[in-house]
Amino acid sequence: MKRIEKIQFIGMGALGIMFGDFLAGKMGAGAVAFVGDKRRTERFEKEGAYCNEKPCSFSMIEAGKQEWRICWFLR
Repeated sequence: MKRIEKIQFIGMGALGIMFGDFLAGKMGAGAVAFVGDKRRTERFEKEGAYCNEKPCSFSMIEAGKQEWRICWFLR
């Protein structure tokens, strides 16, 4: 089975940030990204994201600027 090397989330709410922070700790900071519209991407770049008052080390991808695919999602 092929190892998952990168993961991208849609939804930067409390659970998305919690899972993103956990996986970034396990997989490395460059392995986790969130997909969002231009407004959210700009806000993230300006303010950052925090999990339990700790800065998160994932990146943000503006929708439509980079190819990405959904393998599965949480609902």
